[in-house]
Amino acid sequence: MYAQQGHAHTAKLWEANQRAAEKIFRYKNSNLLDQNVLDLHGLHVDEALNVLENTLIGKEAERSTPHKKYRTHLTVVTGRGAHSKGGMAKLRPRVISWLKQNDYQFTETSAAMLKVLLKA
Repeated sequence: MYAQQGHAHTAKLWEANQRAAEKIFRYKNSNLLDQNVLDLHGLHVDEALNVLENTLIGKEAERSTPHKKYRTHLTVVTGRGAHSKGGMAKLRPRVISWLKQNDYQFTETSAAMLKVLLKA
């Protein structure tokens, strides 16, 4: 019985975290995505990687839309990690690793940003 209650509370906590992550993402990116900028600040690493993947898929799909002007790059704001424990970035290294594993070309434009080449 206690195990079931624990699982139920864990599920509720996970759902609340998901809702919070969605709100943070929408708040930070409401005007940026039209400019091909994705700000991942405030998201946990797994949430950020999921958002990154979905955004790249969406932006690449836009490229195949006829008569729509598209951009070739997505600027990804990862932050420097200044607010992470010990001042060590968690998000940026994982984003870079994910991009490499998924064969994305990118440049590090600053300590807090990456410029990712969208796939055709």
